[in-house]
Amino acid sequence: MPENAPIVSVENLKVDFPVRAGLFGRRGVKHAVRDVNLEIRPGEVLAVVGGSGSGKTTLARVIAGLTRHQGGRVLFNGHGIEPGAPDYADYRRNCQMVFQDPFSSLDPRMKVGALVAEGLRALPDVPASHYARRVEEALTNVALDPSFARRFPHELSGGQRQRVAIARALIRRPSFVIADEAVSALDVTVRAQVLRLLADLQSKFGFACLFITHDLAVVEQIADRVIVMHEGRIVEEGTRDAILDTPRHAYTRRLLNAIPILETTPAGGVELRWRNEPAAADAT
Repeated sequence: MPENAPIVSVENLKVDFPVRAGLFGRRGVKHAVRDVNLEIRPGEVLAVVGGSGSGKTTLARVIAGLTRHQGGRVLFNGHGIEPGAPDYADYRRNCQMVFQDPFSSLDPRMKVGALVAEGLRALPDVPASHYARRVEEALTNVALDPSFARRFPHELSGGQRQRVAIARALIRRPSFVIADEAVSALDVTVRAQVLRLLADLQSKFGFACLFITHDLAVVEQIADRVIVMHEGRIVEEGTRDAILDTPRHAYTRRLLNAIPILETTPAGGVELRWRNEPAAADAT
């Protein structure tokens, strides 16, 4: 592979879902993703942004192999990743996903140590005798004490559960991670902590990351490039700074306008305004 070649590519992807209008209505088709093309390069964080129903989560699930597509293809290191393809098993080992709700994605009957160690079972070169050490290392990497391995998910806070989910995703040392709204269920303080953790881990291990979010304020903290989706299509893409500072598409500007900002006023108070709205001092 050429240097800096895409690790994951999507070409002309199409995804349709059958729908029915009412109980006895006629069947139809929902075009969830239409003609999407994108590339993710090694070590890069690509954020996919859009509102509810924009197709961003469907795109992530297709790339992860969790949802079927009706057209186009997904490539890993230049090779197709359809089930049965020669490189499919390698892709499944190197692609990991962090879901939005860590409580529902963690089996409540299993202790944290067993949950994190699950990913090692698909690695034949890692003997079971090494599992405990690898789990301890994985928990330490996400700033959790190794003693958390003996706890059940219900004994943890939301932020701690998401850290466990991240540890489970990274224990295989994947080259590609999909984070699907990974911080949207967390409060503001914990969200900032988890974002910093993800950024630190991405810098440390060098994995490429597809970061799915509806919040452009989050993108500002973590992304290298940004893709904006609307009604199943990509309407704008570019570097983080270009998208945030000089958006070209009206939909991107609407997303930016929905970001609230707290600013101090000349009188010493605080005002809430939207990102692209002029401050009170500037408007006078």
